[in-house]
Amino acid sequence: MSTPSNTNDNVDFDENNDLSTQIVKSVAIEVPHGDNRANFDGPGTSHAELLAEIRRLFLRLEAVESQLSRESSEDEAYQGVDYTKAVEVEPTVGSRRMSGRSSLDSAPTKDKEMNGTDGSFVRKSNKKKEKTTPVRFEGSAWNIPLVIGLADVGWMDTCSAAFIVLANLGMQTAFSGLLISEPFMGESFDSNLESARIWRRSVAHDDAYIDLSGGTAVVDACTGLVSRVCAVDGALILSNKQATLVKQINAFLGINKANPLTPQLFQPGVLLCILCILLWTLCVYKEIRGVWLFLEATMQIPRARCTSFQNYAFSQISYRRYCLLLWTYAARAAIAGWLLVAGVLWLARTTSITELMLNAVALNAILAVDEFLFSCLTPIKIQHVIQTLDPIQVKYSRRRSQCETVTHFTFISAVVLLAYVLLVGPLTDTMQEVKRELCGGNQTFVVTYNRDAQLTYGLVTNKAAARNDGQLSTSELAVNFEEDRTRGMSGESSNWPFCIETNLLMEGTLTGNANLQPAAEVMLRNAGLALGYQMVSDCAQLSHMCDSPNASLLRLVCGATCGCTDAVSSPFYKVPAQGCSQACLQDAEDKLANLTCENNETGRNWDTFWNTYEAALTGYYGEEMTQTSVWNTVTSTVQGMLRHGCGYLEVEPQDFVTGVNWCEGLPDLFKPLAHICPKTCGCNGFAADELPSYCPLRCGA
Repeated sequence: MSTPSNTNDNVDFDENNDLSTQIVKSVAIEVPHGDNRANFDGPGTSHAELLAEIRRLFLRLEAVESQLSRESSEDEAYQGVDYTKAVEVEPTVGSRRMSGRSSLDSAPTKDKEMNGTDGSFVRKSNKKKEKTTPVRFEGSAWNIPLVIGLADVGWMDTCSAAFIVLANLGMQTAFSGLLISEPFMGESFDSNLESARIWRRSVAHDDAYIDLSGGTAVVDACTGLVSRVCAVDGALILSNKQATLVKQINAFLGINKANPLTPQLFQPGVLLCILCILLWTLCVYKEIRGVWLFLEATMQIPRARCTSFQNYAFSQISYRRYCLLLWTYAARAAIAGWLLVAGVLWLARTTSITELMLNAVALNAILAVDEFLFSCLTPIKIQHVIQTLDPIQVKYSRRRSQCETVTHFTFISAVVLLAYVLLVGPLTDTMQEVKRELCGGNQTFVVTYNRDAQLTYGLVTNKAAARNDGQLSTSELAVNFEEDRTRGMSGESSNWPFCIETNLLMEGTLTGNANLQPAAEVMLRNAGLALGYQMVSDCAQLSHMCDSPNASLLRLVCGATCGCTDAVSSPFYKVPAQGCSQACLQDAEDKLANLTCENNETGRNWDTFWNTYEAALTGYYGEEMTQTSVWNTVTSTVQGMLRHGCGYLEVEPQDFVTGVNWCEGLPDLFKPLAHICPKTCGCNGFAADELPSYCPLRCGA
């Protein structure tokens, strides 16, 4: 019997003869007749069973032909294909074999002609074969809309599948949004630049964090915090963030101890970062390319009002389902593109080479959410339908394949190149700047700030204990350093045997001295910094701050501007503890040596003294005087002094707040009022050697 067919499952194609490219037109099966039937029939095999077997074979061949007819574009033969060769088919029935032979019908004479030598047919048409490639739909939650409502499942499975699609969309959208958010990305590495500057100018050289080998201030060797951080000292208990940052920069740029500020030619972090960005780009591009192929495959299915789905194949698809699939592909591509940008930014901000690979792998897990949902939660019958869908043939020419290859390489190369130029390259430059801020310059010194004297003192570290070059050893420097850090303003003002402003900053006897002039200018700048002014070069710039409680250093440097050399200025702050040096105060007394020992409130800032009493006491105690319980008493005293002058000192001889005698003054705040009211304070009638210390020298007989 003969049945039309292209091929069947039992045909053994010979690859060497290219039978896989031949079109099988028919299969002939020879059935034994007559006496041979007895030989064919074996034990337990009847004629009816044989016919049933032949019918089953016929049905199988017919199904194969139906399937291959849809793939005829792939089964067209090339020129020179032999159509005369036969294929043997030997089905087995019981323990016997039935031999048969299939022959090829002659090909159409329109496209073939007989070869005279071997009798084969040769294709005459010069039309090139049109190539196609099968596109299979992967097991993904994104592909559930393709078959939802078409699979033979219950309403519970259908609702579950729809929920999985929405959950997949929500999860990937949420991941994409969080990945690009500022809390997740964190601050840019550039923010470390300013913090490094602040750390280096404040904590890094603070003497409070010095490593003292002997445990005391007098040591033979000491190391500052900056030196320990830049050496990545494992015993650090402070500035661990800076030490970790230095360690990451060294590993990322390949910096070694020999050249602590110079990156090496081979930079492990840069190479690994580029490789991780390339890996992530490939992962995302695989997703994008898959979306494009699925879109092309979907466009090959004819559209109609209703979807036709039989034997796991689409004959046509409805417009609504087609639009749903297009929306799904667009959402999938948008999420993939967003993840590509966010992932590249995140990887380019990762400065720890140990975390780069982990971050790249973690990013890939976001793309696999749809596969996890499909494998774990999708109903098994829907899984089966998607996995057994017939592939859809998409036409691919050689030219198109080459164009796509160029596109693939161009896209991947462009992403990686832009990531390096815009992100990784600037990151390495910023890392070098941060390293220079943290560890550049001189590391071998520490400083301390004397709040009382408002001066900063330094100590050189990492020096030999014994010096033969005449310089101080570390031990000697440490002793001087300890004295400087604990000395108050009274001691600092006593160190200057002359008035700084009149002798150095003005046209004085020491102006231009190579040793003293720079020191005075530094002190002036420090005075300005203590009051919030930078790069002060003249005392007149700060004259309005002279009566500030925090201007003790300013009064030391600018004694003439702040009234320390004026005997008739307000007594407040005209004491060594508030910055006026003894030399400046002596200059003021020398100007009044010829005056008589009489009271003289006029012209001596008597009113100024009492009007500034509240502000001066508030600054001295650090508490608002108007809020205290004694303020009413203080107010009455001030009003009495302003109204009656020096005579009121006999009524109120003692300050109610400080407890000191007005005539004797308060050494920490104001000079004795005996300089204004010597007669009321009883400074008359004393010999020079018996004169009370608070009385002016001119009162001594």
